[in-house]
Amino acid sequence: MNPTKKTGRKKKTRMLAYAHARAIARALKLRSRADWREFAASGLRPPNVPSNPSRTYKDDGWVGWGHWLGTGNTSTLNMYFRPYGDARRFASALGLKTSRDWHAYSCSGARPSDVPSNPQVVYRDAGWSGMFRWLGTGTAATTQPMAR
Repeated sequence: MNPTKKTGRKKKTRMLAYAHARAIARALKLRSRADWREFAASGLRPPNVPSNPSRTYKDDGWVGWGHWLGTGNTSTLNMYFRPYGDARRFASALGLKTSRDWHAYSCSGARPSDVPSNPQVVYRDAGWSGMFRWLGTGTAATTQPMAR
């Protein structure tokens, strides 16, 4: 075989250790997985930092996107939330009246981490029956009939 003959295969780049690659990722101040994907596709990513770190470091340090980027955000798939009934009792005891009130409260920093900010998603298959019940207002949102 001719040693100068090209095989058509790319030389595999050795990736940085997880902690070093994560430091590079955090220095970019990206806020989400989507931001990372955009950066990875931009051509600015060093070749020894993986475009798909969750796969590359799956068995070697990977915790999640919030850990990788330094945002501290955790996927709802990896979070523990109170059972629906307990969370609903908590929410209704707050005395909030509208979904807008719930959103403002959720963003205020006062919401416990085991009560979801998006209960309609988390409890979709576990008893969710609307924001009016979640807040304990007892009234469903009404819409105005369309004019004919």
